[in-house]
Amino acid sequence: MVTVVIYKIGPWLFDHDRSVLISEDIEKELDPLSFNLLAYFIKQNQRIVTREELIEHVWQRNFVDDNAINRAISELRKQLKHMNNEKALIKTHYRKGYSLTVNVIVLPKGSENPPFLQNEIVGNIPSHSELKNNVLVDETLVPQVDDVKEVKRTHKNITGKVLLNKWLLAFIIIIFACVLGIFILDKKPINNSSDIYGAKDFKVSSATWNVGTEYNPLVSFDRQYFSYGNFVNDVDKTFVKRIADQHQKELKYQGMQVVALSWQPEQHALLTLLRSAENKKCLYGLFDLSQFPKIPPPIIVKSCQSSSHMSAQLSADGKTLYYNQFSNVHEGAAIYQYKLQQKKQSLLLPHSEAGKGAQDIKLSPNGKYIAYIWSNKKNPAQIYLLNLQTNENKLIHQFIHSVNTLAFDWSIDNKNIILAEENKLYKIDIHNKNQIITTFSENYEEPYDLAVEQDKQVLVLPKGLTQLELLQVKNLFNDAIPIFKPIHRSDKKNYAPELSPYDTSKLFFASNRSGSHQIWQFYRGNLKQLSFLENSTNLLSLVKPSHNGNYLSFIHGESIKLINLNSNELNDISELPKGISSYAWSVSDDSIIYIKEIDNTQQIWEFNLLTRKNTLVSETGGESLIDDGQGMIYFFNNDYLINLFSNKKHKLPFKRYDNSVTAITANYLYLSHLTTLYRLNLKTGIVNQAELSFTIESFTVMPDDSDIILTKIKIKTGQIIRISWQ
Repeated sequence: MVTVVIYKIGPWLFDHDRSVLISEDIEKELDPLSFNLLAYFIKQNQRIVTREELIEHVWQRNFVDDNAINRAISELRKQLKHMNNEKALIKTHYRKGYSLTVNVIVLPKGSENPPFLQNEIVGNIPSHSELKNNVLVDETLVPQVDDVKEVKRTHKNITGKVLLNKWLLAFIIIIFACVLGIFILDKKPINNSSDIYGAKDFKVSSATWNVGTEYNPLVSFDRQYFSYGNFVNDVDKTFVKRIADQHQKELKYQGMQVVALSWQPEQHALLTLLRSAENKKCLYGLFDLSQFPKIPPPIIVKSCQSSSHMSAQLSADGKTLYYNQFSNVHEGAAIYQYKLQQKKQSLLLPHSEAGKGAQDIKLSPNGKYIAYIWSNKKNPAQIYLLNLQTNENKLIHQFIHSVNTLAFDWSIDNKNIILAEENKLYKIDIHNKNQIITTFSENYEEPYDLAVEQDKQVLVLPKGLTQLELLQVKNLFNDAIPIFKPIHRSDKKNYAPELSPYDTSKLFFASNRSGSHQIWQFYRGNLKQLSFLENSTNLLSLVKPSHNGNYLSFIHGESIKLINLNSNELNDISELPKGISSYAWSVSDDSIIYIKEIDNTQQIWEFNLLTRKNTLVSETGGESLIDDGQGMIYFFNNDYLINLFSNKKHKLPFKRYDNSVTAITANYLYLSHLTTLYRLNLKTGIVNQAELSFTIESFTVMPDDSDIILTKIKIKTGQIIRISWQ
């Protein structure tokens, strides 16, 4: 019996028994990671393989640092490079993945390459660990003959049988397609694993009715109580309501802000976050509500990180705390467990370098699973299930559109995840992933947050309750009391502020106050709309005025728009690539410097507005461009801030996250992350830090560092809604 162990890949022969590449006198032994990567590419032949596939099948993990993938691909490319072959054997497909550029041919080891095998496509390839057994037999590709001569004699018979089988298979496929087509025309299309129903006796009512905005609905294990947050006059409060008689009480503790996190399973106890911005104190506190409305002071569980809190759950026995938080050296949030008696912390789900990470966690009522939202930059969110007994981590649901959402909860029976997207409510079996989908029509608003009350009754917080407000801030980094002054207020979103370098009394910002997202200018007491974009329903970004005061650029969709501030004429810059994530004006204002990704490398390019040509500035560029308003441009590369012209480097003493916003002046670098604003003195290296009571969306700084104009994310007035149906 012949054993298939050789694969021809362009100029190379790959002997996977020995994990080596062979070409005439050359022999290269591959490391285990390069071997597994190449083996997976061979299995796919020339199909494009996504990074997500590589993470799942090669690394066999849920999350891998993008840099690790880049390094592994680069190393494999290096190994496959051959002096007789100029074409790279692995191709990068922009924002899609990777593929082999040549057909893989299967060869039996020790044979003279029988002709009927030379065009065969590869089937299954063993992993590196499977090679230890040194046994690999592919009986579907190699007939069981004693020698190659017998193969030649049977070649014609095999070919004839294969052709006959192909015609027979084609005929069967045609008949099946016809029958399937008739069935589809006769029936409504439906997913085999899904049952779809329209909601009957659909009812909507208010579950809360306080002044201000209610949010964060949480229901106790026996459905007797629910808690919620209330935001009014820039003050956050947390209430607990007894459902039977609607009696409610506010939770208080030593003047600290109380934020409800989760109900303890099988207990009338609510886990909360106790936070004080003044003394930077943060604690996990457990309120005992078994004697409601009498509420004793909370039991302090442990301290926490006030600037990086996301969500937390306490086990039914009160011995284990589960929570997720950011790390100072990682971008995405990880999930931890903390044994309270042993005071021992361990990692359940590692950090990720690719976005927000684990956004929200919910412990199942029986304490066996953690369901969590995985948010990855601008892509739709996912829901995963982590088995606390086996550590198995599996995907339960992929949202279609929702990037930022908390609209999911456990069913009462521990068997299903309930989640909402658009006008649909999904009930997903955690074991077989079968779905029951309920659709809603009139008087239904898509939820941002959700809590299950009964089998067909939920509490929801509708989407669209976030507001973007401009604030002018004084004294944020000195000993005086900070002063926050709202500017250019409206009942719509106002964001992306930017001061003119030519005249700092002129402020530009984006707003949908006129019904659609447009660019506005405030100058000498007058507010003026500058752009009149059609169908502008999404946020604008990267508003950048030129240094000479003649132009203003911004991103609309994936394109850069340019406004002539003298004539008010608006134009597209069609020669620039789509999807630019960072750019800056040159000091002469006759070109735009931008970052472009090529083969997973961030390169810096320059587009000349006069010649309309693009020129490469740096082949190994950075991650984000910023300028100080005077023509000095910087970029970030790993943990450094680098001057584009002098190449002078500043080591960053803090982590720059994916969703961080930055600004720079002649003296300071400013960086925001969630509710924290950092200031780095570029001369002394001293770092100042300011903790705010709200999340920062964007900001700009006066050249003399006196004032900061920032965008505050706040919640508009709204109520928690109760939805029921049959």
